[in-house]
This record gives sequence, structure tokens and C-alpha cells, in this order.
Amino acid sequence: MLDCRISPYFTANTQILWPGRKVKAHGLDTWFTCTIEHAAGKYTATAFLVQGHEDREHQTPGQLHQGIAEQTRVSAVLAARTRLPRVRTALGKDVVLDCAFAADPRAAVAVRWALRKKGRHERYIATSGGRAEMFPQEPRGNASLLIRRVELSDEGTYICTVEAAALVLEQAIQLQITEKPTVTVNVNSLSLVEGEQQKLVCDVRNYYPADIHVQWLREPQSAGQLPDTVPNVLTSSHLRSSNGTYSFSRFFLLTATLRDNGHTYTCRVEHSSLQAPIRRSVTVAVREATSTTWLLLLLLLGLTGCLVASLHHLHQGYTQCYIHSNNEACSKVPRGAHPSRTQPRQCNAPCGDRGHAAPPAPTAPAAAAAEEPRGRVLHRGYRTRRCQGNIPAPHLPSPKSPKLWKETESVLRTVPFYPEKKSTSICI
Repeated sequence: MLDCRISPYFTANTQILWPGRKVKAHGLDTWFTCTIEHAAGKYTATAFLVQGHEDREHQTPGQLHQGIAEQTRVSAVLAARTRLPRVRTALGKDVVLDCAFAADPRAAVAVRWALRKKGRHERYIATSGGRAEMFPQEPRGNASLLIRRVELSDEGTYICTVEAAALVLEQAIQLQITEKPTVTVNVNSLSLVEGEQQKLVCDVRNYYPADIHVQWLREPQSAGQLPDTVPNVLTSSHLRSSNGTYSFSRFFLLTATLRDNGHTYTCRVEHSSLQAPIRRSVTVAVREATSTTWLLLLLLLGLTGCLVASLHHLHQGYTQCYIHSNNEACSKVPRGAHPSRTQPRQCNAPCGDRGHAAPPAPTAPAAAAAEEPRGRVLHRGYRTRRCQGNIPAPHLPSPKSPKLWKETESVLRTVPFYPEKKSTSICI
């Protein structure tokens, strides 16, 4: 079905010079524009029509068809048409934008192309030396435009403009770029135990434009029933690649139940580039959990707990506590190591009597160390009142003294450790 519209074209009382038409001093020609469009958008044509003074004199009123009150004789002098007002193409392809014209051979015709984008100024297109190229106008009237290796920046509305004398005709052709999505699922089939969980992911990649509809469906086992939409489906953020296409994922966590046995979960994708939706399915098989399965799970959990406990025990070691008498600041270091100034830490309890029995007699090396000047007292595993005595400040070695640390290292090497004791206190 065609839609035809004829409208007057006002010339502001000026004479349009057209080859083959005489210039008159009086009785100007009457001009019209005619637009013909296919109802489904498959064809568009525009033309200039002219009616001379003689044609108006021969105009006969009357009924030519129902709804037409008079018959008018006009002549077409310039016409332009396109057979594809809307063109779709994929990225990287070559595309032809169809445009043609018809005019008197004696008329000089000029053709130019421009690109209009929403919210931007019209941009004229160079038809030589780039990716856009016009066909040679042989036969006369071919004004089509070839665009090679289409990019996203080429998308928009193209205007084919035909000029002859003072008449200008335009044809608009919309170029839309569409890229079909690539759809994959992370598994094709599943075999699960009742209660087991599995993440189902539907990846949709490299599509354009961004508008897309993706959903997970649970297909019925019997025919004639509609699928159920899977609830609690999550969506990842949209990513845009270097060529301008989009990608994202939709996923959900499936907890296997016996009702899922034999069912199919389908990822359904709808996009403007597709004639039919893309479907990717996952078949699920679920078996009942047995007592043996539970025993194996419990055994695995028990072994894991034992391993963690063993590692924790191996990392535990006896510590040594190096205490400065009055302020009771100390450092705890692993067993066998020397005190370090970079590991200060508050002791769990101050030096003093905690109800322990009197310490055993010190060994010879320890006794010798205990008899050293400046009031140092060494004990293994015990804290006594003697540690609480206020040692005069002049007798206290400076914690920063190299001699102190040297002597302390010597003492620590001479003090043995008892396995049943967790720490050895050295109070100065």
C-alpha cells in the first residue's frame, strides 16, 4: 500500500528556470511537491511537479474518482527515490545506501551526502579518499553511497540531497548497526545430590545495541504448559569492549531438590538483531542423598577440623618474657629466640608471687648469672616476690644499652626450659 501526498510549492512570485520551459512575462508556472511512501517503509520517492498556464486553462472539473473533485494535469521535472529507507548492517561489513534521481538530461544535477546524528550538527560526507564512496553516475541517476568496514560512528540518518536549478530534493536513509549476541552457559548438564548447590551462568557477549532481554526459565516436563521464570536471578554489570559492543551475565544459585530431577533450565535471549530468540539449556539430574553420602561428608568435615587443629598446635610455642622491673614492660618472642626491641607487648601478669612453690635450686650457669651485679634475678617458670623489689634506678641498666642486650642474650642461652612450663620470666 502506498501513501501519496501532493502539496503546493511556493516560489515567492519568482520564475524558476528549467530547461525546456519558456520564460513568460506573465502567467507564472504553478509548482507542487509530491511524496510517495510505502506503508511498510520499503520505498520512498519525492518529485517536483509543474503546471503551466496552458495546463490550467485545460483543467476540467468533474468526478474522476470518488473523493476527487477535479482533474489536474501536471508534469514531473525532477524526482528522487530510495528503495531502502532503513538499512541494518553488522560491524565491519560494507553497506550500500540506495539513492537515485531522474531529471531532464539538459539539467545540471549535483548530489551530496550528509550524516545527521541526534543532538549533533549535520556533517557532510566526503565521497572520495575515505571509507565512503559514491558510485559512478553511469547510468545517469545513480547517487548511491558505499560505506566500507562499517563502524559504530557511522550509525545515524543519512541525507541524499539532489539539486537541479533552484530545486532541491532530499531522501533520508537511516543506518542502524546491530551485532548479534553470543550466548553460552557454563554447563550443559548437571548431576547433583539432593541438597547440593550449583551456580548456573548465562554469558551474553558482543552485542549491539545495548537493549536486550535475558531471562532464566524452568521448562515443564509435560507438553502444553508454560515455563516458569526462575526467581532471584542476579545480573552482572554491563561491560563495553573496544569495538563498542556490550557483554554481561545473568546467573542464579540452584539448590538441587528431587523436584528438579529431569527438568531443563533455559537461558532465553531476545535482541533486535535476532529474528528469533536464542536459547541455551541445561539438563538437571538429581539423586537422593544416602546415609553413606552423609557419612562421607561428616568424615571429610572431621578430617578438615583435625588438620586445622594440628596446624594451630604446631604454630604454638613456648615463649620467653623479658621484663623491666618497675614498669613491667616486656617482649614475648618464640621459644629459643632472643628478645627484640621491635616486638614490645604487655605481659599477661606482673612479676610477683602467684602461689607457686619456691623455685628449685638454680643450675650452676644460672646461679652464676644470678650473682652478676645490678640485681638481676633469673627464674625458670616461676615469678617470686623478689621480682617486685624496687631496684634503685642507678642500678638499672638502660633498656637501650648494648651491654644489657648482650648480657641478656648470654643469660637466655644458659637458662634451660622445662616442657611443662609455658614461659620463662627474666626480670631485671
